[in-house]
Amino acid sequence: MFKGEVGKDCQNCDPGQYRTTNDVDSTKCIACSSGFSQQQSGQTSCLPCLPGEYQNETKQTSCIPCARNTKSTQPHSTDCDTCKEGEKSEKGSAKCMKCDAGEAGTPCQSCNTGQYRSGVMSPKLCLNCPKGWSSDEGSTKCRTCDKGTFNPTAGEPCKECPVDTYQELAEQFACTDCPRGYTTTNNKGQSLCLSRNWVSVDDCNENEYLDDRSGNKQDKWKCKSCPLGGACAGPVKWDNLGPLFGWWKVPEDGREGNSADENYLMFSKCIYLPACLGAPNVKLENEYYNDNRSIDFATISTPYTNTTTTTCATHLAFRNDSRLCHACDSNSRRQGIARCDACPSCGLMV
Repeated sequence: MFKGEVGKDCQNCDPGQYRTTNDVDSTKCIACSSGFSQQQSGQTSCLPCLPGEYQNETKQTSCIPCARNTKSTQPHSTDCDTCKEGEKSEKGSAKCMKCDAGEAGTPCQSCNTGQYRSGVMSPKLCLNCPKGWSSDEGSTKCRTCDKGTFNPTAGEPCKECPVDTYQELAEQFACTDCPRGYTTTNNKGQSLCLSRNWVSVDDCNENEYLDDRSGNKQDKWKCKSCPLGGACAGPVKWDNLGPLFGWWKVPEDGREGNSADENYLMFSKCIYLPACLGAPNVKLENEYYNDNRSIDFATISTPYTNTTTTTCATHLAFRNDSRLCHACDSNSRRQGIARCDACPSCGLMV
């Protein structure tokens, strides 16, 4: 009998088996033990599985590579060990390696968007980026949210500012609404807003007022010429367009014609000019004084709004809510054709 041969006619041992000359029984071959293999026939020994391989059965012709994220460190291994938390390995590995930077866990996985891990940090888990910061998947560090983006929650991605909001700074938690009259033109993620080029009260000169009666339809706002008797100096709009001294603002329900017409009457000249309070009227300067001529009534400023309660010269005994400020108050009587005087019993001095 020869080594590796058995039987009457001495046949070769099959792959996965062996026999040496020292074996007493020459009629049979011996199966390779677990942890060993033999690929060829007629062999006197089996080969041990190498580190990174294993074999848990007998009479095998080959060893099996350890699966990914497992290892076998010793030869003739019968199984593979799972890598520890924060480690990984490729198929057929004899040892496990620490997770790469930007990875963590078991098995190692890329850090999610909004998370990070550097090479010096624990490989067991990724950390969340703080608010106003974020990261791409598999990042080793965080970065600030760019202009036009924001992030209010740690560990989340940066988000684009919604339409008609903006963020001009980096590392922010929220976006800001565009000011009235400005827009992002239906674009997200903007760092500034663009003017809608609407007319504003600042665009009107001292001889104009802003007609803003269209309300929220600001694209229809216009600067219009100051009507006769109106006071347009300063930031004047429809609701605070008041009269000059000597003029009376006609209530809207008492006006005739269309407000779009040039001849639309908003103010009427008062019968007795000092009876009607208003903004300084240079055309009447040096004409109406108090008794000692220390006050020029035409140059005194009387601010006007739609809620003004005093538009007529009540100190001259005129009734405040009367048309053209012509009616005398209840304690006075007519003096001549235009002025008022206190009734004798009241003792009012004018």
